[in-house]
Amino acid sequence: ESGASNDFVDKYLLIKPSTAHYELGNFTKEFGGHMHMFKFNVGVDSATNSQTTETFDSRSASDPLAVQNPAMHWSWNSGYIFIKIDAMIDTTGDGTVDAPAEFHIGMSSMSRSISIMAHSDLNKGENDFHLNLDVAALFTDVDFVNEGSTHTMDNMPLAMKIANNLATAFSKAD
Repeated sequence: ESGASNDFVDKYLLIKPSTAHYELGNFTKEFGGHMHMFKFNVGVDSATNSQTTETFDSRSASDPLAVQNPAMHWSWNSGYIFIKIDAMIDTTGDGTVDAPAEFHIGMSSMSRSISIMAHSDLNKGENDFHLNLDVAALFTDVDFVNEGSTHTMDNMPLAMKIANNLATAFSKAD
């Protein structure tokens, strides 16, 4: 049906570089069709992001929103970290990494909705949809020498820049 959508309400994924495949669930159609657009959010909704410490702590270990190691939640009640990249960078341009970099993006206002033109035919049974994340695009206009760290509140302009780059950092894999 044209314009129909399949929503996976309250489906959260904790995406890690070591895992390439994530199960979303079943589509409501029992037959093949066409996926025009693939939409998702990077971040969590504001109600979930502002949950009490007791609720956060009581989540089962298998829940992607549960306590993680390394931590994906700020204990001082700012909510979840949506993007967490810790790295070493070359600040001198000599080809040798020489400084740590931390990019921890969170807060409800940093959540972003992403839409990817899919144009994929769906089959009965399992369907795979592959996405690319271009890390270079995620860091477009980031000056690593002067912008090597944000924990959102301590460098809001950098956090906003990275969050806004999400829209162009994702693409459909060929």
